[in-house]
Amino acid sequence: DIVAGPRLLRTATHRPRPSLLYMPGLRSLPLWPSWDGTQNRIAYSDPQVTAAVHHLEANIDTLRNEYQQVATTMPSDYTDETEHALHQGKWDWHSYMVKGALVGHFAQHYPETTLILQHLREQGLLFEGTPFGYAFFSTLHGHSKIAAHSAPINFRLRIHVPLQVPESDALLRVGPITTSWDRTVV
Repeated sequence: DIVAGPRLLRTATHRPRPSLLYMPGLRSLPLWPSWDGTQNRIAYSDPQVTAAVHHLEANIDTLRNEYQQVATTMPSDYTDETEHALHQGKWDWHSYMVKGALVGHFAQHYPETTLILQHLREQGLLFEGTPFGYAFFSTLHGHSKIAAHSAPINFRLRIHVPLQVPESDALLRVGPITTSWDRTVV
């Protein structure tokens, strides 16, 4: 199975312009959660993705507390010497996994977060051992902007877990949809 996460759901819609690998017919939406009147349906109720999201949400206080205690004391491991140089402002990363490989010093500084992410690794949900596996704390500083871009592949889901959201207009745009962060989870 080459896909970690949702099963191969077929549809004519696909993510625009993956720059490296494209698997035709994968079902795609800009934002996967949808409200069905009683609960959020995550990735068409795929049990693996739903379990991963619920696991992260159940541990949000631990993630937030450890992030707030440590991230400001650590230098960013993000470099803007790649295609990301198009972004404006300051964007910090504190990476657990980059290109499918664990970042050694992360566990020393973020032991509780490491345990939470280890659970997802054990479930095979982080694309470990591939160039497509990433897991990191991301801090986009005020007045910064991430340029529009496409992923290198169309068979990976990205899960954003907001830990700190400013009261101002912090927006997320994915494809044609622009939304604000759900502050009820934060």
